[in-house]
Amino acid sequence: MKESDDEIKAIWEKQYPLKAFVDPSNFKTYDELKEKLNRVITGTQSTVTVDSVDLPPQTTTSVEMPKVSESKPASDEDDTLDYFSKLADED
Repeated sequence: MKESDDEIKAIWEKQYPLKAFVDPSNFKTYDELKEKLNRVITGTQSTVTVDSVDLPPQTTTSVEMPKVSESKPASDEDDTLDYFSKLADED
């Protein structure tokens, strides 16, 4: 505890104003908060149609799709199965 009024006054003058933090304009109203809570709880959300959204213009460029490699022929699978069956027969 400080003993003199001068020490107390020096500490008091070092304080910063908190008005900017507690100003009511920085907070939403009760109705806005209630409406947002109800949206979150009920899961409803405002949807926008494609017609009303401003989309950037599309450029038409031809994009070549990558070719898909073909799977192995059945003969390769048969060769693999034959190999393992031969190994099993050796025992």
